[in-house]
Amino acid sequence: MGVRYEIASFTRFPGMQPFGTYPIHIIVNNGRTTLLGVVDNEADKTVAGMRAREVTGVFGVENELMISSK
Repeated sequence: MGVRYEIASFTRFPGMQPFGTYPIHIIVNNGRTTLLGVVDNEADKTVAGMRAREVTGVFGVENELMISSK
């Protein structure tokens, strides 16, 4: 899941490679926000999407977070 997912994500957003090893990467383009990364469960994914929608100036959120399978 990891490497293939990362390569696919970065081809969509060239030059937006993450800095560090953060679990969620937030990409904003003209008020459109995309969440990429891996979270522990569905609740974390939902909360991240809700919090992103609360930010002033955000017009839309694409929640592409994946749930970790341990």
